[in-house]
Amino acid sequence: AVTITAGNTAGNITIQDGGASGNTVWQFTTHNTGNMLHIEMPAEGILCLNSIYVTTPATVSVTVYYS
Repeated sequence: AVTITAGNTAGNITIQDGGASGNTVWQFTTHNTGNMLHIEMPAEGILCLNSIYVTTPATVSVTVYYS
């Protein structure tokens, strides 16, 4: 699952496997609403075999639930 709190800047949240230059496994575009959004991932969720790397716009906070 991912919880997103959007700020006043729209942009992309990207989850990559294998660091900053790894493969993109999930991407979501936020809007500048200031709202909170909780996204449940279906089945086994997002799989990062090597390492997880998340990038966000400057005014967005993201909590990634990893197990």
